[in-house]
Amino acid sequence: MNLNFSKIMPQQAHSKRTWKDRLPYLLAFFIPVLSMIMIFIGKEIYPFGDRSFLRTDLYHQYAPFFQELKDKLANGESLFYTWDIGLGTNFMAIFAYYLSSPLNWFLFLCPSSLVIEFITYGIVLKMALSSLTMTWYLNRHNHTNSIAAAFFGIFYGLSGYMAAYSWNIMWLDCMVLLPVIFLGLERLINDDKCYLYCISLGLAILSNYYIAIMICITLVIYFVICMILAKGKNFNYPKKILNFGLFSLLAGGLAGVVLFPEIAALSYTASGNFSFPKDWSSYFSMYDMIARHLVNVEVEIGLKHWPNIYCGIGILLFVPLYFMNKKVSFKEKISYLCLIIFFYLSFSTNVLNFIWHGFHYPNSLPCRQSFIYILFLLAMGYKGFLGLKDRPKKQYLGVLLGVVAFIILTEKLEASYTGTGDEQYYLFSSFYLSILFVVIYGILIHLYRSKGKNWRMPITVVTLIIITAEATINMSYTSVTTVGRTTYKEYDSNVRTLTAAAAADDDTVFYRTEKVNNRTKNDGAWLDYPSASIFSSTAYAHLTSFYKKIGLESSTNAYGTAGSTPASNMLLGIRYSIYTDNDPKPEDTLLRSFYQSTDNVDLYKNTYALPLGFLVSNSLEADWDLTADDPGINWNNLVHSLGIADDLFVSLDVTNNGTTSVNVTTTEGGYYCFYSAKSGPSKIRISHHNTSKTFDNLSRSFFMSFDYQTDGSLFTITNDDSSSSTIINLSAYRLNEDVLKELYEILDESPMEVTSYTSTSVDATITASTDGRVVTTIPYDTGWTVTVDGNTVDMTAFKDTFVSFEISEGTHTIHLDYTPDGFYLGLASTLICIILLIMIAALIHLWKKNQADEASLNDQEEISASQATALADSEDLENDLSEPTDGTLDDETDNEIETDDSVIVEDDDLSDEFFEEDSNEPEKPSEEELSEEFSNKDFSKELSDEMLSNKNFSKTDEKRDSSAKKNVSLDSIELDLTRSRHNSLSKKTNKDSQ
Repeated sequence: MNLNFSKIMPQQAHSKRTWKDRLPYLLAFFIPVLSMIMIFIGKEIYPFGDRSFLRTDLYHQYAPFFQELKDKLANGESLFYTWDIGLGTNFMAIFAYYLSSPLNWFLFLCPSSLVIEFITYGIVLKMALSSLTMTWYLNRHNHTNSIAAAFFGIFYGLSGYMAAYSWNIMWLDCMVLLPVIFLGLERLINDDKCYLYCISLGLAILSNYYIAIMICITLVIYFVICMILAKGKNFNYPKKILNFGLFSLLAGGLAGVVLFPEIAALSYTASGNFSFPKDWSSYFSMYDMIARHLVNVEVEIGLKHWPNIYCGIGILLFVPLYFMNKKVSFKEKISYLCLIIFFYLSFSTNVLNFIWHGFHYPNSLPCRQSFIYILFLLAMGYKGFLGLKDRPKKQYLGVLLGVVAFIILTEKLEASYTGTGDEQYYLFSSFYLSILFVVIYGILIHLYRSKGKNWRMPITVVTLIIITAEATINMSYTSVTTVGRTTYKEYDSNVRTLTAAAAADDDTVFYRTEKVNNRTKNDGAWLDYPSASIFSSTAYAHLTSFYKKIGLESSTNAYGTAGSTPASNMLLGIRYSIYTDNDPKPEDTLLRSFYQSTDNVDLYKNTYALPLGFLVSNSLEADWDLTADDPGINWNNLVHSLGIADDLFVSLDVTNNGTTSVNVTTTEGGYYCFYSAKSGPSKIRISHHNTSKTFDNLSRSFFMSFDYQTDGSLFTITNDDSSSSTIINLSAYRLNEDVLKELYEILDESPMEVTSYTSTSVDATITASTDGRVVTTIPYDTGWTVTVDGNTVDMTAFKDTFVSFEISEGTHTIHLDYTPDGFYLGLASTLICIILLIMIAALIHLWKKNQADEASLNDQEEISASQATALADSEDLENDLSEPTDGTLDDETDNEIETDDSVIVEDDDLSDEFFEEDSNEPEKPSEEELSEEFSNKDFSKELSDEMLSNKNFSKTDEKRDSSAKKNVSLDSIELDLTRSRHNSLSKKTNKDSQ
């Protein structure tokens, strides 16, 4: 008889986790937080001082975009579009690229005054989460629950990648999710569990599709490695490949609501085109890259391609130990070695660099995939650490000496990078601080191996302190640059006050405002006013080209009003100009007048500012020649195409004054501007009277505007670029104010007057004096839909730049509405994939339930058969008990019973010990449960009565004793039944003896 009650009895719940079980994860989370707080205190970052952690693009882009998102959430506005930057732009594209982290929705709860701090401490949180998820991955992947995993996880959260790019806050979600995705992939392959992989990968793509591209490339590579390392004859390769492909596609589909609009938006950006490199080239050697694992190596965020791969100097110890670990298979070692070499080639060769970055060369910020390399290296290092106590002493000592020798050799070989300026990557301290930490780790390893358990806690605490010190020193030196918080926000309240006052007084519903000298090109988003400037990777490429043609600054992913003139202000509808106390006080002229002032901000109103749309002839598209490099020529072509004979920009004579300067002599006052060819100097100084003004970044091809001068005199233009002796090739112009007025009157003859607008729509009226074309200054985007008098009309791009449409003579109502291209397709994709995932979950649940029902049915049949067998055995026992005996027990039988009982007790002791160690085992059923299971409550009573009425049971005892010996090792139910029978017989024997 063999009853397996573990299949029908409920299992005990898992034992509760203790604080010791959670300790690795608590350390992994809070150590990076503590490290960053110490750095913030030392660098006086708010609230520990008046500094702010705003660096490069975080200063210029992300802070304004976060503020714009905050305003939209607070005001209940659509995320589709914004008028505050770039003449109007697809905000959904900005959201998908910069802001789609789920954590950013908490901005709704953040006061507007603390948006910078929301970003700053959001970065700290993501550092801590990265460390936490890496620790979790290492423990799960290696089936451990070790504090040592937290040590490696901390170096992931405070790595060189994080030091270099932590201010790129939108990338950090993918860094947090990468360990989770890898664990999900391993579960998908090993256990056919799809949810962790699919959801975490979908979340990564949703959070930042750009970095997710690199993750997806890595997943394909890692999947191949997992297939190579797969074990077992029954491993189903086609099924695993199908699962990987299916759930990867589902993950992408889950993010479709932001992914599809972003893909559509990229077609309008400078990233929409690419040219694959024709030749292979290498940037640096593999040795040079490995040397960047040292402590305090300066991070690279420029154009020099260096990877930021620091992840603790101890990794140079543990990776060699990984390859010496005999418990790691040779096949795995070769696979990971090839993987690491592939990453080195990706960092150092142009073609792989191009592919990794979405088929584009990165515009600064090199090797953006290096955090993936760091994860693999730390995973290898952790396996190198495991089993360290079982390694030969000479093994880790040899590695230790080898690492020290490598660092000393690096000091000699990398001497060219220990200078000053941009080429300085290694300080004197980099080498010797690295040696110091390596030696300390070597000592700790020796103590860990040689000392007993009493030393474990002190060694752990000291190791934790050393790791925290190393990571904090490296992060403090190589990262966390600061700016003045008050300086960044200095003019905010006054600008908001003035723009609000202008909006209340001005009858014009829609107009634009610009700061004369912007702090950033996204000031409109930060300060909440419609502007004409933008700096974003999603900036419209056709606008950057158009801005160059009219003398305004533009680059690959930005365009702004540097180089603005009264003519460009008029065309783009810039009604107000903001001057701060850092700007020269302008004079009132016929083209500009003082409006209002606060403590340190002045607001001026421009006389000529066109409405959002205006009527032109259908022939202007072809008549206006906009092909010249010189913007002065392009402006003159415009006025000539409209029938104005005189030039808008009057050309002035330029006299060479040597090889590095020229002179321009004027005879009257006015607005003056100068244009230097792109091939000329990148920096020029212009002097006039006692005033001198310097213009930089002239490769961006914009006017050097010198504002209004009351009289004519000598202008001296000098090459101020110390790195170049290029001869100045200059065009000089004076603005003809009468022609500007005439141009304005022609274009404003039939204005499109805006009656109301929202973030995604415009309502307007127009009285057209003749048939023609309405040209707006809304950047062309096929997401716009135009209706005239309720009828949808065709929309075209005027000069490949602005929304325009034909209209007939008369008065019309116009409605423009915006929905990002791809949004509804993306939304459908997300919903369909959610439904599919739910259906898959339901099908799996039903399948498992069906399997469980079948198993339960089989168990019931087994139980029924067992019950029948038990009943037959009891009947045999009953028959045996009814046979006459002499009423005595022989000594041999009695001894056998006692011996058998002792065996059972001993087995119970072992069983108790086993259950104490593993609470997941089923409880041993009680005698009452057994009687219920057999459904035979009267059987025990009948058996007792028979036993009492019988005096002779030696034969029965022999059979029972023999059965007990055979079944000592059976399950608990049989043991308990046997014990019950023994007890009953013993009681009867004692009674008979008396």
